[in-house]
Amino acid sequence: QKAGGRDGLSSVILNRDVVASVIVCVLGVVAYFAIDYLGNVVSLLGSLVGVPIALIFPPLMHNKLVRESGRGRRAFNYAVAGLGVVAMGAASLTTIVSWDKGAE
Repeated sequence: QKAGGRDGLSSVILNRDVVASVIVCVLGVVAYFAIDYLGNVVSLLGSLVGVPIALIFPPLMHNKLVRESGRGRRAFNYAVAGLGVVAMGAASLTTIVSWDKGAE
């Protein structure tokens, strides 16, 4: 069939499933070896994954999807995304610096 047909779609789904499975396995290994630092691992994942989902991706997607928005709105969206990058870096740095305090 043509590219993008049913065979292409099932290939994309299979690739996505393989990537998701590898990520789950890697996180399982990290959790096993970092069980004493589980609070820090959760905090680090929250700062590296949660902050972009909340503060970085939405304004960038809005700029991409709503092309007719004004310059002010687009600049504000970029400012919020920049603030999200700073927040992500600060939260990650704070977690890494205080890593030893999380051991029980």
